Amino acid sequence: MNIAACEDQTLQLDLLNTQIKNWAKEKKVNISIDNFINAESFLFQWSDYDQYDIIFLDVELDKMSGIELSNIIRERNKVVDIVFVTGFFKYALHGYRVGALQYLIKPIDKLDLYFCLDKTMDRINNKDESSKIIIETPKKLLN
Repeated sequence: MNIAACEDQTLQLDLLNTQIKNWAKEKKVNISIDNFINAESFLFQWSDYDQYDIIFLDVELDKMSGIELSNIIRERNKVVDIVFVTGFFKYALHGYRVGALQYLIKPIDKLDLYFCLDKTMDRINNKDESSKIIIETPKKLLN
């Protein structure tokens, strides 16, 4: 699973990474996490719009907010899971506008975070299954 985390507070970013790695270890899932301290660095590096399965966004970043960034992400990728991570509830309704998977309030509850990661893993697994075509011939099934 490919994950991006955009968070300007080093401590919060480290905590998020630790919790994600714990989930991956428990579930025996291979993960890759790219960390960004602002929206601009994320956009600069984000050239393959399908490279991430889930993106964690702090709402209040430096110049460009996580809200603004989520709008750009959604324009370029309609299916990636977006999870807002913030200490402020006042932006929660924006999550509906971009079809966010979840809106997590800091400090992040382990079960809430695991729910998000499980949902993304389910989506990935279902996508893999839905791309298969089964053809029945008189002698055998072809996959």
